[in-house]
Amino acid sequence: MLKRTIIAGLGAILIGAGALAATSTTASAGGYYGGGYVSGNGWFFGWGHVPRYKPYHPPKKRYYKPARKRVCTPKYRTVKAWKPHRGWVSRKVYAGQVCRWQPVYKKW
Repeated sequence: MLKRTIIAGLGAILIGAGALAATSTTASAGGYYGGGYVSGNGWFFGWGHVPRYKPYHPPKKRYYKPARKRVCTPKYRTVKAWKPHRGWVSRKVYAGQVCRWQPVYKKW
């Protein structure tokens, strides 16, 4: 079954390639006809694929971004610790720092 499908596909490809070769040889004469001209690989009209003008793009709008500085603040967390005479107590301990970007404003 697979062998027959492959043979039929190859036959169709060969017939298509032969038909394409037969039609492209007659159009390779070259010369003008009407609004375009005939070349080796098909018809071309007075314009090409690339436009003759340069498209105009308006300038991009510039947005004002204020200057920014990095501000870091310490971060604390509450943990429970065992004290021999007091039992479980809550204590605040240093847990790093948190940084964020903040705009810089002019000081008058």
